[in-house]
Amino acid sequence: REYIRFGELFKVNEKISNKCVGILQRARKHRLLHFSGETLWQGKDDNVVITLLRRNRDIQVYFTHTKQLLPNEENGNMCFDIKSPRRAHFNWVTNVEEVEEDTLIYHAQLNIPEIEELCEVYED
Repeated sequence: REYIRFGELFKVNEKISNKCVGILQRARKHRLLHFSGETLWQGKDDNVVITLLRRNRDIQVYFTHTKQLLPNEENGNMCFDIKSPRRAHFNWVTNVEEVEEDTLIYHAQLNIPEIEELCEVYED
């Protein structure tokens, strides 16, 4: 896994943007990275390790193709492989994994209704 200490990242990022902590919190919310604590403070948390939970290449390639963050939810009860050099973004996809350079696995949450629910729909 790829990682960096907060102090190093902050130094690199301060020349680019003043929103480093906000970006980190959003990435953690989307389960793209992990760090301990609620928020990070320059100086105090310089030695806190920030770890990518997904490969950097996966995140970059998906964003380049779709202009969307890589879906990274734990849930998903169905998955299917798509062999294509082009990535696509679908709101119903919960996770995307690259198997090979031209093959992706899309995970989705499929909810199958109970028989009673189907009967209610057809009775109306």
